[in-house]
Amino acid sequence: MHMLKILHFLGRIPKPILYACSTCIAWLLRYVFRYRRSTIIKNLQLAFPEISSNERIKIMHDFYTHLSDVIVEFLILAHMTHNDLAQHVTVIGKEHLETQVKTQQSFLIVGAHQANWEWMVAAISQSCPCPMDALYRPLHNKIMDDFFKQTRSRFCSTMLPADNAPKAILNLRKTLRAFGMIADQSPRRREDKYWVNFMGTPTAVFPGLDRIASITSYPVFFVATEKIGRGRYQCTITPLRLACKVEKLTE
Repeated sequence: MHMLKILHFLGRIPKPILYACSTCIAWLLRYVFRYRRSTIIKNLQLAFPEISSNERIKIMHDFYTHLSDVIVEFLILAHMTHNDLAQHVTVIGKEHLETQVKTQQSFLIVGAHQANWEWMVAAISQSCPCPMDALYRPLHNKIMDDFFKQTRSRFCSTMLPADNAPKAILNLRKTLRAFGMIADQSPRRREDKYWVNFMGTPTAVFPGLDRIASITSYPVFFVATEKIGRGRYQCTITPLRLACKVEKLTE
């Protein structure tokens, strides 16, 4: 409980001070702890073989700055008001969701760990014209899991554990709802996976979204999130699949 109180206290610190702390955290990650430096350099070489080493170093430094911002921005989210969130995150394409709701059609929303995915989920949930349930993977640390659930639930109607999501979604088929998921994590070894070529590297992805869309025939929308300034983001909703017939993935 003490840890939860500390996290909530930190979230109440004025934003300019928190962003100053973020700058310090980025410096420590970059120069003192050298957090995952070799992995980052390796991945950048694989993804961008055509650019110079100096350009890759700059991208790495920008990564540390952004990662630190995301850390403090999650603390900020714990006490953000709905108006404050709307001022920091612009959502484009809400009319696509409104069209589905007018026809009483439930739908799936998929995003990625891009820009600030926590603010993205909160902003999409707040903009959604029907209740939205967000899929998540419970953390092993109960205190942190409780903090994440409390913070995320301020804008999402329900948090659905990913392992139970297909059953829960099927049970809710008679209600008008949106289901949001971040679908770019690496599958565990024992989980089903689908392989794609991502930036020149064979990459395993979850086939769960395709399977849920196939079973439910729900439309699927993708949310692309872009950082347009420190503490400012833009989310763009685009139809990914509107037809009821879904082509099944093969492994």
